[in-house]
Amino acid sequence: MAPRARIAIAATILTWLALPAVPAAAGGGCHLGVTQGSGTTVEMVDACFTPTVLYVDHMAKFVTFVNRSDMAHNVTANQWGFFEDIPAGDAFRASFDAPGIYPFACSIHPGMSGALVVGNGKGAG
Repeated sequence: MAPRARIAIAATILTWLALPAVPAAAGGGCHLGVTQGSGTTVEMVDACFTPTVLYVDHMAKFVTFVNRSDMAHNVTANQWGFFEDIPAGDAFRASFDAPGIYPFACSIHPGMSGALVVGNGKGAG
């Protein structure tokens, strides 16, 4: 076997071995891994969005972000074009017009991130 082929195979194997670690890290600063749920509410507890991936029915008009921790958070979403501070104990309602995947994060707490999957996750058009 040629050296280039061995390197390509080794790189492929290492990539596949590393992939299971990516979703756990994508869940954010809470170190609890990725959690999934359905509905219209995302809670902020400590430095974690719960669930980290929320499946939203395409008929829903909004999602509510509720800060249940004792520290301030924010929700930033470039795709939605908003930045909203959410003090401890407060809530924020975000609306969207089309199915799709909407990533969001808290800029105060590095690694605190999540995503909404609205409808089938495919954008309109």
